[in-house]
Amino acid sequence: MESKADVAHVECVAQLARHLASVPHVHIAHPRRSAVAIVIRLVISTYPPYTPAQTPEATMQSLHAFLNHPLVSSSQAQVLFIQRAQHSRDPWSGNIGFPGGKHELCDTSDQDTAERETREELGLDLTKGFVHLGQLDDVAVYLLGQGTRMAVSPHVYLQTQEQSELCVSDEVASAHWIDFSCMVQRAERPVRPFSREYKSI
Repeated sequence: MESKADVAHVECVAQLARHLASVPHVHIAHPRRSAVAIVIRLVISTYPPYTPAQTPEATMQSLHAFLNHPLVSSSQAQVLFIQRAQHSRDPWSGNIGFPGGKHELCDTSDQDTAERETREELGLDLTKGFVHLGQLDDVAVYLLGQGTRMAVSPHVYLQTQEQSELCVSDEVASAHWIDFSCMVQRAERPVRPFSREYKSI
């Protein structure tokens, strides 16, 4: 059986985009909200032109043309992860995850939250040179003995233009672009929690 790691990365991105465009996300109603940005980039030497669109149908057409461009079609995909800085009052201190944070009064939507937090943490403006592919299901976050602490809204973005180096803030210990194939291999061959291999991840 073919491994997902052997499937062309661009095809995986295209499938993800089609899924997000056609399947409504599950919303969790909770007064405390947070959002994260799942940022994908394709490793290519030169970015071909991408035509921004105003409607979902036009966005899919622009995305199809971009992903099928000869400079892009055989490229490898990477996903952006951060390690949170160590803070005594942060229950997720030092954790690996996606850029993001809690909803603020200035945010008009969960998408705004994800974009603002990414800009503050990494100096990365997701409104320029990226396309918003869509939103995954909300995730309920729990803390032991406290029940549901908040709902987290994950938003997916694809880089469509060359970007400058990340500018990591003091909220973030480090930022890393992880190859898509490495994540697929871990998903298909999971390791036993707290084993020697697990601790080295």
